[in-house]
Amino acid sequence: MENATTSSALRAEDGHVFYCFEVISAHLTRGAKPPEPLFDTSVRCPLFVTWNKCGHELRGCIGEF
Repeated sequence: MENATTSSALRAEDGHVFYCFEVISAHLTRGAKPPEPLFDTSVRCPLFVTWNKCGHELRGCIGEF
């Protein structure tokens, strides 16, 4: 079900991807949380990731951003 801030025409931009990587990396390495993003956080975008580590590929949808 779509609402006013969700649309199939919306796509994540580079800034979304970089921020998500920083959040995941900080969590896995127990590092400092990255600063709040500069982009509009009221827009909802689907997020699908592929994580390559040690020759193995982990893929999956991790929800909405």
